[in-house]
Amino acid sequence: MRFNHWKFITTTLLWLLPFFASAAAAPYKPDVGDLTQELQQVEQKDGLAIVWWLPDEFWIASSQRPGDMDATLKALDPYVLVVVLDGKIDSAGGLDFKSEEEVRGKVRILDSAGNAYKPLPFETITDEAKALIERLKPRMSKSLGQVGEGAVFVVFSKYDNNRKPIVLPRAAGRFHIVNGTHDFSFRLPLSALSPKVKCKSDPELFPSNYKYCPFDGTPTVPQAGSGSAK
Repeated sequence: MRFNHWKFITTTLLWLLPFFASAAAAPYKPDVGDLTQELQQVEQKDGLAIVWWLPDEFWIASSQRPGDMDATLKALDPYVLVVVLDGKIDSAGGLDFKSEEEVRGKVRILDSAGNAYKPLPFETITDEAKALIERLKPRMSKSLGQVGEGAVFVVFSKYDNNRKPIVLPRAAGRFHIVNGTHDFSFRLPLSALSPKVKCKSDPELFPSNYKYCPFDGTPTVPQAGSGSAK
């Protein structure tokens, strides 16, 4: 069964964008499609494994009107939210997804120093975060069918024992989301959070983490009229 990654991105955005709208405009607003491409990772071998990290920056980029996002950001403020799908191809050619219990028992975050973090038990998160997740679940199932039904929303603490953030989307580094034998690596900062760049002699745009032009090796330059991310 071949899975279309971009179809998953497009479809999930269709059900998320009308659901959330918010946050005041910034000098530079990331393209939500580019950002989602960085936040979702897919592995297809004998089945389908997906992780989708949903930091605050995703919700802000998805906003359409100022102010409506405040409750969402507040509900998720103490947490790192990740959507996990882990399915194997069954005898009928469909996908048999692992249960929430199985997923939560195996998925971990590894920070830049290699420290491992387990998900929080669902019953220990705030009522606001629970309500948000419970509203998201049926929307994903309705939009994505069998794939959506297999989605597990996993919540981690945003901070380590020293109250330092486990992951910082805008800081240089790397972290991993590990689900059993699946290891998904995220390079930081997320390039979509900053304006794209270009070669001095060519108008084609590249992600902000392209420090050098892939055509001639010269340093890239900001695109004309680009703002700066904050």
